[in-house]
Amino acid sequence: LDHGLRDGAGGLLVEQRDAVRVAQDADRLVQLFGQLRSSDAAIIFCGVGKSGIVAQKCASTFTSLGLPSFFLHPTEALHGDMGRIRKSDMIVFLSKSGTTEEILAVGKKAYEKKAKIIGISDGGELKEFLENIKAPGYFFDPVYNPSGQPRIGFGYLIGGIMGLLSNL
Repeated sequence: LDHGLRDGAGGLLVEQRDAVRVAQDADRLVQLFGQLRSSDAAIIFCGVGKSGIVAQKCASTFTSLGLPSFFLHPTEALHGDMGRIRKSDMIVFLSKSGTTEEILAVGKKAYEKKAKIIGISDGGELKEFLENIKAPGYFFDPVYNPSGQPRIGFGYLIGGIMGLLSNL
């Protein structure tokens, strides 16, 4: 193995381990999940591309755990499916880059509907949006991405979700 690749992979594992141990705003996230468990609210996962695949898997897993959840494709949401989001629901936005236009547009509309919002990304406009509305999030540092490819975000997103789950 090339030293850069090995060092990058090792660093990614460290980053994932840290994501599992602690998610940013963990106490607030645990409180939100607890509220959802005791209500008729749904957990909605929203993402595009590889982040969308992670979002679909998360929705399926949460459903298996007995928590009402579903995947909402942001393009479909913007073309008529925003009605699926209720004030009592929590929407989890997954975006490796944090710059996906559809995610940001759905985020603004979900905020207008007063839905609870959290996000996972490496920053970008999604991070700024979440900070502006004082919503919790997990923001990873892609420093251990030797390839520079967005697909490495898949691991970070899974790690972030595992961090959230470990704090339930």
